[in-house]
Amino acid sequence: MSLRYFIQDIMNKYQVNHWRDTWIVDDIIMAPEKKAVKFGLNEELFWVKLVRVDDLEPSLVGYFLANAKLVSNNNNDDEYQGQIGVGMAFDIDWNNLYHVYYRRHSSDRGHRFVRYLDTESISLIRRNHDVEGAIQKEYQEILEEVQGKDIPKPRYLGEVIDPKDQKINLHVMNVGQGDTIVLRFPDNRIWMIDAYLHKDPRVHITYFVEFVQWLHCVYPDFIFERLILSHMHYDHIMSAANIIDSLSPESVIVARTPIGLTSTALKLHKKALNNKILNELTISETVNLGNWIIRSNLTSCLANKASSRDQNHHGIILDLRSDKSHLLLPGDASWDQIDDFLSNQYNTIQNLERYYKVTHHCSHTGYDANFLGNYHPKYAFTSCSNGNRYGHPDPVTRVHLDRITNEHVITWKHKRKSIDREIQ
Repeated sequence: MSLRYFIQDIMNKYQVNHWRDTWIVDDIIMAPEKKAVKFGLNEELFWVKLVRVDDLEPSLVGYFLANAKLVSNNNNDDEYQGQIGVGMAFDIDWNNLYHVYYRRHSSDRGHRFVRYLDTESISLIRRNHDVEGAIQKEYQEILEEVQGKDIPKPRYLGEVIDPKDQKINLHVMNVGQGDTIVLRFPDNRIWMIDAYLHKDPRVHITYFVEFVQWLHCVYPDFIFERLILSHMHYDHIMSAANIIDSLSPESVIVARTPIGLTSTALKLHKKALNNKILNELTISETVNLGNWIIRSNLTSCLANKASSRDQNHHGIILDLRSDKSHLLLPGDASWDQIDDFLSNQYNTIQNLERYYKVTHHCSHTGYDANFLGNYHPKYAFTSCSNGNRYGHPDPVTRVHLDRITNEHVITWKHKRKSIDREIQ
């Protein structure tokens, strides 16, 4: 059940009519490190995600920290700590909060309790520590160390004589509600876009150990040239630190974000810095690989999104073009950012085979009839999980893509470990 319909269900049950004054603690999850000495805390910690509901549309207000003794009925699965994130630390005494509704429900994460608070209850939450500020300060210090450092240029691909060897292999991995994309070039070099892989085996879903084995099996003697992280949301970076340890990429490329990060993002930055492979994309980059032209661009420079508080607007868009095909990999960028990125290319790519990794798991932020009409992908690929609580894929976006493409493949409906295509 999507969050929207879950809210509607709760509204009907409790006959709540004034949702503009209603807030939601969307998730309460134990942090993996039970001691937070660095931040002056010595108790067990829980990350709490707080959302305000406005006309049944949830909007993120902030992330809050609670002392464990004040919280009960939690899902203590620490795997999702990085997705919940960190932020301002608050003391929350649930016993003294009024108008608190909570109900157990099932989602792709299993059972969890959702609590509903009104404005009067929120006023009883007192600020205690600024955890986000400490993490942001350390993150900025790391990026200052690599500022101005040139991104390593790819090796020369050489002349490709056999036309069949001019293709790239695209693999959109079925990872559930997240993104992991693998590009294999003709000389067995690998680029990986985002890194979200589950820790344990799941039906049709690629988990971490299986992915590593698959890569070694399918592409022996591969050269792992680049790990590109489109943006710092957990469903794009969860496995990045482990990928660095296990597969030793030659370069990790990130974009600087002006907004708060999670401890998961900070960990991977530290790992890449210590391995001397951290690189920051600061301006648009164009790379030639054989018959392929690859462009990378910062989305925060586009479509007046620079001041946005949404991480999706501060990332990296890539496209790859040959004389036959065009492949678009936009991360979670919004349609208007993608439109700006492609604005002067529509005429030059209209005669190419167009492949589109659908932005933001086929959410409504990727839908615009004019944009999709201008780009008009022939093949589209969406990565999302079945029954996720975000409502992905958005019905309107999905129907439109189904109508205009020859094929729109969704990972969970594909019923295989990955969507695989050879692109000339």
